Amino acid sequence: MADGDIQKAFDTAQSAYYLRPKEVAAIRAVAHVLDAGGRPMDALPFWKETITSPQVTIEDRQAFADDLLRVGAVEESANIVASLLRERPKSAPVLRLAARLDAAQGRLADGVSRVRESLELDPQNPEGRLVAATFLAQMGGEAERRTALESLWPLSAEPGPVGLRALEMLASWKALPPDRGEELIKRLRERPAPDERLRLLALDVALRAHPDQKEQILDSAVAAYAKKDQEARRQLGVWLNTHGAQQHTMALLPQEESFARKDLLLVYLDALASLERWPEVRQLLERKSVPLEEVYRQVFLARCSNQEGDASQAESHWRRARTEAGNDVRQMWFVGDYAERANELDQAEHVYRSLIKNATVGRSAHDALLRLVSRRGNTLAIRDVLAEMKKQFPQDTAVENDLAYYNLLLGQNVEAAREVAEKLRAAAPGNLAHRTTLALAYCRLNQPAAALKAYEGLEIPWERVPSAQRAIHAAVVGLNGDSEKAKSEVAALPLDSLRPEERKLVEPWIHS
Repeated sequence: MADGDIQKAFDTAQSAYYLRPKEVAAIRAVAHVLDAGGRPMDALPFWKETITSPQVTIEDRQAFADDLLRVGAVEESANIVASLLRERPKSAPVLRLAARLDAAQGRLADGVSRVRESLELDPQNPEGRLVAATFLAQMGGEAERRTALESLWPLSAEPGPVGLRALEMLASWKALPPDRGEELIKRLRERPAPDERLRLLALDVALRAHPDQKEQILDSAVAAYAKKDQEARRQLGVWLNTHGAQQHTMALLPQEESFARKDLLLVYLDALASLERWPEVRQLLERKSVPLEEVYRQVFLARCSNQEGDASQAESHWRRARTEAGNDVRQMWFVGDYAERANELDQAEHVYRSLIKNATVGRSAHDALLRLVSRRGNTLAIRDVLAEMKKQFPQDTAVENDLAYYNLLLGQNVEAAREVAEKLRAAAPGNLAHRTTLALAYCRLNQPAAALKAYEGLEIPWERVPSAQRAIHAAVVGLNGDSEKAKSEVAALPLDSLRPEERKLVEPWIHS
């Protein structure tokens, strides 16, 4: 790992684990290498086994909480972080972890305070600098984002997880300066990794930097990967499908070769389905010895029947797919995710509602369910899911705030929502989402002056703020008598992105 050869490190750690699968040092080594390769989800079972051992260290617990946070298991991570803070309140690594937890729970101001404290204790620590840059990128205006970019750039050359996360942030950076693009592509391609993820991020950067050269970039990628092993080509095939380049996938993974391996066949079938070549999909699924578990076969058959106009048969296949998946979390996620991508929202909801009962993935399943009902645009349904989440995750302030906000949009439980917003504003005064909820509460209570006062003390880069929050601010400004400013703010809003209740709030200032 110190030499940057992650693949060799993984092979070595895996060999040790196979020789002594109960030895904590071997289990820990595999987890460390998976983290270094950017695979926190795969590392979690190893950390979970490590922290139940008598030989567990505080660093093991930190790593476990860190990975839980990275995969979205915020509440489980929060429990570990709370115990770490009690034991080591002045530990820079624990403070950095707590800062990231604060940010995940919507308490950015608290996170900034903690990361500053960690840097006072350990000023040159790369992870501390990374967290500070992350917060700058999330909270600041254009000047702060430039500072964050300049901080991330040298960090991206660091070995280990810090450098990896800096590279990932830079790879998703919007409007990356042209002089940095080619160097970033080079760093992503040359950094050792156990899979193709960084090389695929390099392709993402190349497409953003040269949108007019998309076909040339895709052709070059397919040509380069044609010489690689099947797993590398599978990963590129998945990437191509997500970028609408299914024809390139089929050139990369010929049908007969794909038919010999389940993972390749799934990618190939996904490409065919996206191209709506349903007769070919059915023909492959009905061949003898198709190398798919029945759950995957049933999902694609359901899509075929739906496209053929047989709704009853499609429903039967979806039901069979859920039955075949049983309690296998990975297979259930496949069914739910595929149904959602196919716009079969009722089928996806069935799966996500089953998954929320699973303690390990319950939060992620709730988030997926919330995303699903949001797509349907029903404000009441969103509020109801948030109410379920509040019962399940009572300490999650982001959920608490969103529930109060949606109650206010619906004009329900107004005084209780105001009390929640006041409490959250006091706990995290720098959080704009909490201020927005408080402002909306005072609007509902016909107290426009108090609504405007809810924003006091913040310098807000409104051009980077979500449309809904901008809409609430515009309504507050208008209700306080500044119609011209309200009209100007509303004119800059993408009104189609607002919920009906949000649009109604700004309706008086839409027309001049």
